[in-house]
Amino acid sequence: MKVYGVVMTAVTDTPNRRGRPRAFDEDEVLDTLIALFWEQGFEACSLNEIVDAAGLNKSSLYNAFGSKEELFITVLDRYVDHRQAVLDEALADGGIDALVAFFEMQREQMMSEIGCRGCMAVNASTELGMRDQRVVEVGDRYRAMLRGVIHGSLTISAERGEIMPSLVDVYADSVLSVCLGLAVSARSGAAVEELSQMIDSMLALIRSWRL
Repeated sequence: MKVYGVVMTAVTDTPNRRGRPRAFDEDEVLDTLIALFWEQGFEACSLNEIVDAAGLNKSSLYNAFGSKEELFITVLDRYVDHRQAVLDEALADGGIDALVAFFEMQREQMMSEIGCRGCMAVNASTELGMRDQRVVEVGDRYRAMLRGVIHGSLTISAERGEIMPSLVDVYADSVLSVCLGLAVSARSGAAVEELSQMIDSMLALIRSWRL
């Protein structure tokens, strides 16, 4: 599955029985493993499942990405980078309307087949944040990125006279909290109707901010 634009990276696999090395696309492998780790989490993924999903043998996997832990951090970083690209595009125009459209996009995702997965960065922080400092750092980066994009959109809104400039920080924290709450609720098995109601409530609040 290709989630992002792919850059071909030549990595040599161990020779097969005919003695010919096999090259694989590192980005494509990482995208496939995003789907696996996002769905199952770190602990639930066995090494055999990772190897099968990647389409590589164990030695090639270790040579390219290191241990399971190192591979997971690489995959997690890639997920956060992708989320930033999506959020930057979604909120590029800034303002109340952009935030409304962003939450409608969230609703659409919650109703899709990947909706129950929540957010991979939030999931990882919940699962491993108490015992892996690298996961803590990626989680911190994700939340800072998310708040920054939201804050930027609200700043544009204030510049347009849509909201009070003195409340940009308060509103940014409110939106961030709801985004994180939605991710946790989705992962914990909340019904689509419950998630949709949370989004409706947030949208009503955002619209009430307009001067």
